[in-house]
Amino acid sequence: MDFRISWGETSGDVLVMTFSRFPYRLFIVSYIGLALLGLISCSPVTPNVADLVVLNADIWTMKKQSPKAEAMAIAQGRILAVGSKQDIQSYINNDTRIIDAEYHTVVPGFNDAHMHPMMVAPGSINLGYPAVVTMADLLGALSKRAQQLPAGEWLLAWNYNDKLLGDHPTRVQLDSVSTVHPIMITHSSGHVKSANSLAYEGAGITAATENPEGGAYDRDDNGEIKGVCREMPACEMLFSERFPEPERELSTSIEQLRETVKELHSFGITSIGDAYVTPALTLVYLLAINDSYPIRANLMFIDEQVGFAKWMHRLDSIGLIDSLSDDRIRMSTVKIFHGNSLSGATCWLYEPYANRPDYFGIEPARDQSSLNAIVKEVHDSGMQVAIHANGDREIDMVLEAIELAVNDNPKPDHRHRIEHASIMNTGLLKRAKNLGVVLALHSYVYEHGAKMEAYGEWRFPWMHVNRSALEAGVPIAGNSDYPISSAHVMTRLRSLMTRMSTEGRVYGPQQILSAEQAIHSYTAGSAYASFEETEKGQLTPGHYADFVMLSDNPALVDAEIVNDIKVLMTVVGGKVVFEQ
Repeated sequence: MDFRISWGETSGDVLVMTFSRFPYRLFIVSYIGLALLGLISCSPVTPNVADLVVLNADIWTMKKQSPKAEAMAIAQGRILAVGSKQDIQSYINNDTRIIDAEYHTVVPGFNDAHMHPMMVAPGSINLGYPAVVTMADLLGALSKRAQQLPAGEWLLAWNYNDKLLGDHPTRVQLDSVSTVHPIMITHSSGHVKSANSLAYEGAGITAATENPEGGAYDRDDNGEIKGVCREMPACEMLFSERFPEPERELSTSIEQLRETVKELHSFGITSIGDAYVTPALTLVYLLAINDSYPIRANLMFIDEQVGFAKWMHRLDSIGLIDSLSDDRIRMSTVKIFHGNSLSGATCWLYEPYANRPDYFGIEPARDQSSLNAIVKEVHDSGMQVAIHANGDREIDMVLEAIELAVNDNPKPDHRHRIEHASIMNTGLLKRAKNLGVVLALHSYVYEHGAKMEAYGEWRFPWMHVNRSALEAGVPIAGNSDYPISSAHVMTRLRSLMTRMSTEGRVYGPQQILSAEQAIHSYTAGSAYASFEETEKGQLTPGHYADFVMLSDNPALVDAEIVNDIKVLMTVVGGKVVFEQ
């Protein structure tokens, strides 16, 4: 069988698989016999002896009634008991492994609720800070890569920062790198790209080409395309018959995911939410995640594949996916793209951008009635919607769609989500609270703070409203939106606890979180967002034994150096997966 996986804008920068004589449902059917065998088992017996015990620890349980403990007993991948050292002694025998935490802080495993671990294509180069600070750095890095590629092959790169460079690279500047390679480089927002003349010529895009609905091309005073495309509808047109999107083998994708899992373990991450999953990527997860590469994944299926999502959800609801993945994979959420990017300055607003008084962003491609229809379809299926929206005008549309679906078919605990919800106001926050909506808010001021300036200082207190949401009783889920910002959790906590950019400016101090609040968002908050609060996000009996040992107490370290705290140990299901 020939498995090939393509990446690119046509699939939201994630994976789309071409199955040769292999319909995507077939790979599930081949596992069903084994899964059914896994469902036939005796009732579990609660053990009274621990496989693993942690002693002399500063344990943050994330449970309000008993927030601190000093010892923990673990058996069969779950927590048996948490309490004092004396409480735990009875669970120890000669076979129990004992970890002396030496009074280090132990917290639940971090749960990055919204990320894209497979977004970056193999072979594309990183143009981010600190390697690339100037336009000369960028062009030099691209030129070096061009020398390594055969003529006619795509030169791909990601993570350039226009604020550092002074502007977005133009096609003329990229032409100076190569006229024999189509070049496409992705902005740090993920929503804006720049390409050279060869790429535009290959796609037949000229000054006469109209902006597609939901996207736009930057143009000069004469209407000529400058090289920058904004949002998927515009950028995906650059892939053409002459220069099709690159492909990669299934084995390459499995290897990439496994390498990413190892890196995430080093950050203390034990659970993730993959926020744009195709049928092909579903297969990659089922094949890649195992006892050697354990991570708990909440897969959010792309909105173009609602039928597939509902089919997989039915299998998940009867326990088949748990049997296939040892309880590591959840399949009950549909990711809907509605609206655009904050850091890419394309999100749709009611009031104009501060630096462009005639610009309100790019209007979403999906209108209100279409949004209402897909939200209702997913809601009625019993699944959760996770809707990408950044601008206040986009968020208003999303809340309208959720409200209509919930009023028509009341489900009090739907936990529908808004991903990012970057620019809010009092009214929107109140509606989110009344509707029972969860917000997966950005924590990326550290990297992207300077990009907030396009929106005006008056908006800063209502951008990334982590604290206001908590005070209003709206659940929040900690996340990196990797690769839009680093998945390094301590950097994310620093951003939440300081609201300070790399340049040293604080944006909206009203939204600063305490160490406890920031860690809660990345543990219990993220677990709640995926209906998993009874199994993870706390260190209490019955929960998964997923936890992290830190070199320092985040509540006692200056918030500006929290990102220097090291992960000493990461444990998934009672097994040490990272240690230093």
